Amino acid sequence: MSGGIDGSWLVVRFDDVLGLCPRLSQAWEAMEKNGVPLHLEVVPEWLDGTAASALAGRARRSRVPIAVHQHGTAHVNHGTQTRRFEFDDCRGVDAQLADIRQGRAVLEASLCDWFELMFSPPWNRYGASTLQALARADFTAFSCLAKPDATTHPSIAFVPMTLDPVRWRPHPRYLPWNQIQSELIASLEQDGFAGLELHHDVMTQEDVDGLDRLLEKLRALGVRFPTMQTVAEGKVPR
Repeated sequence: MSGGIDGSWLVVRFDDVLGLCPRLSQAWEAMEKNGVPLHLEVVPEWLDGTAASALAGRARRSRVPIAVHQHGTAHVNHGTQTRRFEFDDCRGVDAQLADIRQGRAVLEASLCDWFELMFSPPWNRYGASTLQALARADFTAFSCLAKPDATTHPSIAFVPMTLDPVRWRPHPRYLPWNQIQSELIASLEQDGFAGLELHHDVMTQEDVDGLDRLLEKLRALGVRFPTMQTVAEGKVPR
């Protein structure tokens, strides 16, 4: 098995970040223990001064690379309960651009040392007009769950996530971590790359321990852990 994924690359991101909660702190420690870069998908409108200071203080002490990305702007639903979205073609370019610029200003003002021009849309939904707005706002990359017919933009790099291990209904819960490991290994064997999209706010202690064991196992099998920016620059084997 190790021959199949030795040298393959995995990126890990944490969605819906609003500050430094105890569970994110525990997951952060697991990432540090295994030498895995941390990508924080921060919702700008959820971030107050106290939360920003706490994140910045922890980032300065981090033993692994840290990156802050913009996760929408307010994480509000402009769609329906069955198809939620904050960004989509029905909103138009100008409305989305105004929101994106507003969110970018918040993150540049509060977490500028770690902020990268990478955008992840809430609920993994967006449209071609969203990418046009991102280009006009000078973003260079975006990230969401990969789909065969995903819309892209020539000037914005796409960093795919290949697994969201949370099942949201009837209540949020993680898949068993042995299943998560099997699915990631399948992606790593097939493509030489995988992206893991985590939600720290629904993690239990068991999930933190599962993440720790997963990363330790993959590292032992020769998996590498690049930054998402490295992936955006096209340096990951495909």
